[in-house]
Amino acid sequence: ESRRGRRRLGPDLRLEVGELVAVLSGTIGLDDAQTLALDAIIEPSNLRALLQRSGEAPATADPNALTRFEGRIGLRGNAEDLRFAPLVLELDALTIAGTASVRNVDRPFIAFDLDAGRLDLLPYLAPEEEEAPEAPSGPVVTEDPLRLEALAEFDVDGAFGASAIVLPGMELGETRVELDANRGRVDIDLSVQE
Repeated sequence: ESRRGRRRLGPDLRLEVGELVAVLSGTIGLDDAQTLALDAIIEPSNLRALLQRSGEAPATADPNALTRFEGRIGLRGNAEDLRFAPLVLELDALTIAGTASVRNVDRPFIAFDLDAGRLDLLPYLAPEEEEAPEAPSGPVVTEDPLRLEALAEFDVDGAFGASAIVLPGMELGETRVELDANRGRVDIDLSVQE
């Protein structure tokens, strides 16, 4: 339905990419501003099957990892200033929620504030090998650069939090990572409660 330079999408416009299905509703501006006011519902999808189809499915410790993916995304703005709110993605038992925005005037600027609740990474790690290699003793030092040159093209200001992060052999308490990348300088602030 088109009205005054806007195209209204019905609540049942379905987009399907293999196993991934999204239902869109809202409006798309057809005038010069090309504003968006869209809501997308990602129906429960088998992410692993989609990744296998593309040849990118990783081997994981839990073969059931990456099998349930769904979410809700609100898109507001235009090509120069786009906001994602709400932004809720569910992967298996993990829920990541928050907001994000992308502005593209002089340089692309990305901002985000995301929380994950209890983040259990164990199911997503590579499967254990029959004989695990012995861990090196002492500090790990490398002369290889981190290859962060690509970040020089973007300004990024974001934060990611979790009430707990589960890793092999340890569990970190409340954790927050703040990232500030500006013209090639990257500042990372990590706080862990326990």
